[in-house]
Amino acid sequence: MCAEDYTFPWDGLIGELKFHGRVERAGLLAGRLACAVRRADAARGIDLVLPIALSGVRLRERGFNQAWEIARRVARDLGRPAHADALIRTRHTPAQAGLSRADRALNLRGVFEVGPSAQRLVHARHIVLVDDILTTGATFEAAARALRSA
Repeated sequence: MCAEDYTFPWDGLIGELKFHGRVERAGLLAGRLACAVRRADAARGIDLVLPIALSGVRLRERGFNQAWEIARRVARDLGRPAHADALIRTRHTPAQAGLSRADRALNLRGVFEVGPSAQRLVHARHIVLVDDILTTGATFEAAARALRSA
């Protein structure tokens, strides 16, 4: 589910968070996502909130994971635990922007895994997976595949 369409003012807020380090923008985005989860009546069955993992390269470039900044606030709002490092990105990939759906899926094949210490954490759990932007769903599909296999 998405909290908002990627249009004004949300596109600007996400850009400020992601590319300009405006971490305080995560609170507004998280609030909207938590409301969307509640509206969908999905909050009751949630066990855990996880962010989409960044590669080490991207994390060093930005200095923070924008999905984690949103996810931890969503978790707090929903009264559920969040874990920053249960989902691991095993390798750096080129940016998804500008790629077709098929190329995005290929770019992300096998890129996510659940760390050994997090296997029991995610086993048989209902998880809210959080990212800043959903375009084709390829990132979510790749991450969900890794979570299901764990």
